[in-house]
Amino acid sequence: MTLPIYVAIPVYNGARTIRKTLTNVLQQTFEDFQVLVYDDGSTDRTAQILGQMAARDSRICLLVGDQNLGRGAARNRLLEAAKDGIIAWQDADDAWNPTKLADQLKFFESFEELGIDPAKAVMISTFNINTTRRGQDIVTKSTPPEIYDASFVFSEDYRKCPFQLQATFGLASVYIEAGGFDGNLNWSEDVDIALRLLAHGSRIVSHRVECGLTTYHHSLAGVKGEVVEEAQQVIRDRYRAFAHDNGVDIDVVIERRRLNYLFSIYLFNNNFGKALATTLGALFPGEEQKVNQVSRNIIAVFRTMLQAQEELSRAREAALHGPEPAAPTEGQAARVQPAQAAPER
Repeated sequence: MTLPIYVAIPVYNGARTIRKTLTNVLQQTFEDFQVLVYDDGSTDRTAQILGQMAARDSRICLLVGDQNLGRGAARNRLLEAAKDGIIAWQDADDAWNPTKLADQLKFFESFEELGIDPAKAVMISTFNINTTRRGQDIVTKSTPPEIYDASFVFSEDYRKCPFQLQATFGLASVYIEAGGFDGNLNWSEDVDIALRLLAHGSRIVSHRVECGLTTYHHSLAGVKGEVVEEAQQVIRDRYRAFAHDNGVDIDVVIERRRLNYLFSIYLFNNNFGKALATTLGALFPGEEQKVNQVSRNIIAVFRTMLQAQEELSRAREAALHGPEPAAPTEGQAARVQPAQAAPER
């Protein structure tokens, strides 16, 4: 029996990108699929755009939420709708290679031959990460390791090929049986679901291909560091025993990711106090009040130094060129004699 294939897209206030993303999905070389779009309580023009596109292509099925539930809860709604088939995740602002579904379906159909139980496995394919830096797009290819297990997820190499859902393909039931997504987790749901799958006994199968099958647009702009920090703490506490069973000290893993990813988020969004506190926290573990006070003091010192430098620069500029002459008052202007005209020749 041929299983239905669902492309699952959660969206919240995605009016700027959802039309382009849907158009990209609908242009796949493999065409026998249904697009499930869950509008998670959008307040912009997302619903209007989705309605227009659904009227043009019968493959689009709209699911609408009355309020914003968050990323994890939205994905669970899509899992429920796709529970009888294969699910391919996509986000509202990313893109697929035209052969993405065709290539993944071909590999999925070879699972039995490879000794892989499709009811206990999800694949992740090679994908691209598009990062915008100083106005320029930088694209890097992420190739999954030959063995994509807990040791890899907990390792420093994980950031080279994170569990980007846009690059995955497998039965929706595999996610459901692992417990689905955490409805209260609004960040790091990708690493959380990867660890849930592995802890449940499912496999993450590497699908290594020459060209990236998807392009994930990565940006730190507007990311709330506090949300990321909270998610990291949830991951640490939830998988402490699982990490220990795999010979990993999860406190070391989370601390390393705080110093890298979380620090970058705070710094990119000009939250210098939090960026500094994240760094100092590694030197003074368990002394949050002390760390915050030291961070404030250091920032105050640098701010005062910058102000003093600016004042010194202004003083040097004034000494070099002299003070600008004051504008004459109305009475002074009346006493100014006009310059003599040059003699005619």
